[in-house]
Amino acid sequence: MNLRAVAIAATLVAGILFRFWLATLGYNYDVESYWIVGHVADYNVNVYEVTARYNYGPVWFLLLTAFARATSAMGIQAFHLVIAIFLTAVDVGIALFLRKRFGWIVALLFFVNPVSAFITGYHSQFDNLAVLIGLAGLELYRSGIERSLDRRRFVGLLVIGVSLMTKHILILLPLWLALRPGPLKARLTAVGLPLGVFVAGFFPFLSAWEEIVDNVVLYQSQRNAPLLGIFLPEAATQESVIPMIVFVTAMIAIGYAVRAQSLITSALIYLVALVAFAPAMANQYLAIPIAAAAVFPNIAFNAYTIAASAFLSFSIDGLNVRAPVALDRNGVFSLLALLLMIALGLILRREATMQRSSDSRPMLEVREYADRGCLGDAARESRVR
Repeated sequence: MNLRAVAIAATLVAGILFRFWLATLGYNYDVESYWIVGHVADYNVNVYEVTARYNYGPVWFLLLTAFARATSAMGIQAFHLVIAIFLTAVDVGIALFLRKRFGWIVALLFFVNPVSAFITGYHSQFDNLAVLIGLAGLELYRSGIERSLDRRRFVGLLVIGVSLMTKHILILLPLWLALRPGPLKARLTAVGLPLGVFVAGFFPFLSAWEEIVDNVVLYQSQRNAPLLGIFLPEAATQESVIPMIVFVTAMIAIGYAVRAQSLITSALIYLVALVAFAPAMANQYLAIPIAAAAVFPNIAFNAYTIAASAFLSFSIDGLNVRAPVALDRNGVFSLLALLLMIALGLILRREATMQRSSDSRPMLEVREYADRGCLGDAARESRVR
């Protein structure tokens, strides 16, 4: 085994152990909610009817049921550790996906990022699971015949639907697919099929359809609109539809702007835009853009990682380390959203520059060519990102 392989293995092991250690430091409200939801199946009731503390599709509920049964005799801390182990495996999966596309440096930058480690190990939120499933669906979709709807693309859209059934953070990604060039039928299917799978996941629970609408579809963890909070008074961000209108408008505009980029590049940009313009922000959202931060490193992402890591350490619903100064939670979220918006601007400028400088083929063709493994590792890392 050469020195490079040893260094890679040691870094992965360190990232895994760090997550496991964080899981031993306690748990928060979300883990308590998981414990409650995980035992609902024992009573043969509709999870959406009996608690408002479950705000997602049914996939995570089924996993929580399995985790709860496996640890029922050992208590909530063991339950938390099992969840952290599972989500660590998901992080490894994302790292391996990034390694295949962008190389080991990018993969390890993602895996050792303290924000990703904290949300997986201590907080144990599962946005990473929805991201990994979504990336797998996009990879299948990308491998199909361009501008058509063959079997691989169809299955890819189904997998994206499963991602939405897990946690619907990619809810606008099908619309981004529809904004890309292609026949109208394929574009409409790109929207309808994933959303249809998402809706179908709730069919066994329709006796609680009002609760599903209130606690899943319309749920917002906090009405803080951190980016708009910099510019607008509190009443305009917390008690109006303005943040949602701005969010949807911004996401559509950015989706249209990147419609010629590769699918994976577009998805990574989506994850940054999602959090930057989110009408609500909570601790767990901070890990969503970390894969993009590894692929597109820039000064704004560096500042974001430092600030988010400090916040998650000092936050009362984080590690709750004694802070040197009082924390303004919404103020920190506004700063982080602003840093993400700057990072997003730097990414879009970089991608536009790369597209203008492409010489022989349109950038989309170059990217897809690299996506299919037709370029060497060095060329892929320099041209695909």
